[in-house]
Amino acid sequence: MNSTSATSELALNAKRIDLPTSDLPTAYDSTKPNQLYVKNGQLRIGVDKDYYLKVSGQSTQTFGRSWTTYLFPTVDTDHLDVDGGSVWDSSVGHAVIQHDGLYFVSGTMRVKDSTTPENTNFAVAIHTSNNDGSHTIWDAVLDTTNNYDRTTVSYSKIVRFTQDQGVRTIIYFDHATAQQMQMAEMVIYRLGD
Repeated sequence: MNSTSATSELALNAKRIDLPTSDLPTAYDSTKPNQLYVKNGQLRIGVDKDYYLKVSGQSTQTFGRSWTTYLFPTVDTDHLDVDGGSVWDSSVGHAVIQHDGLYFVSGTMRVKDSTTPENTNFAVAIHTSNNDGSHTIWDAVLDTTNNYDRTTVSYSKIVRFTQDQGVRTIIYFDHATAQQMQMAEMVIYRLGD
């Protein structure tokens, strides 16, 4: 090569490429799939498959003897890291998976304070369908006859999801009288292919 470009020069003898990151785009461009770009200070090439979603808050729903999807009222847009598109469907409480891969999911669910009757079984899961299974954590409400008792369940798993699956938090409260939950949170983070 007989090029003498001052800014971005291919130095074949030194076996390196000098590229100032300020000259590179800051997002993936699907019309140029092999173009380099910079995201969060890192040099990248190819489709941006990052996925991080956090939803939380108190739902006004009641939960009883049916597998019910928790409708989160708040999406943490400050930390939303996804490649465009609609990733949260608030009408049905689903996170929409954009790329096949291995994901870390975590969440918490707190039973409403002073819930009665005590020792009632309940379940929580983060899954793609509303049913019981190996993905479900069961617990029982603590004796909440005083205001100092709290029942919170933490949930975490590593799961393989495929594109366009709807991931949600589901709750089952095993009592004839439906109950509200105090607070819940769900976090989904893509680990890789």
